[in-house]
Amino acid sequence: MEKTNETKIETSANVKALEDILQILVPPDTVKITDINGNTYEIKTAISARNQIKVFRLFKDVSNSGIIDTALDAMGGQDQFTGAGVIDMIIALAGNEQIAETLGSVFTAAFPNLIDTDPLDTFPIEEIVGGVAPLFLRFLQKTGGAMSKIAGMVSQAA
Repeated sequence: MEKTNETKIETSANVKALEDILQILVPPDTVKITDINGNTYEIKTAISARNQIKVFRLFKDVSNSGIIDTALDAMGGQDQFTGAGVIDMIIALAGNEQIAETLGSVFTAAFPNLIDTDPLDTFPIEEIVGGVAPLFLRFLQKTGGAMSKIAGMVSQAA
């Protein structure tokens, strides 16, 4: 019986830690991005499920391509997150044409009616990333929150 109580306490602490992390990840409802001409666009951080599927598929393709691993290798491996290593990684990622093209495709899939031009010709890379990053944060926060509630219910039932 004692082991069960220890497991409940440990699981409960893990669920609480996950909930705390997810609260930090709450993205705003909208973000503002600025194009190279100084025009500002306010975009929503929630998109339709159909567009989410397209966005996640595009990022999965990049993940499977090995480009991320190559960029991490540029900084000396995944365990070396030093200042210079991180800068090397950012340069390797930002300077990679396939990643840039994917970011443009992701942006277009997420916001198909926002602009009539290629986002890579309209926005700096950091604005494109600033527009799509909250989509992932929102997804993590919502799905992670649901998972932590399920885990909490399971630990209470055990």
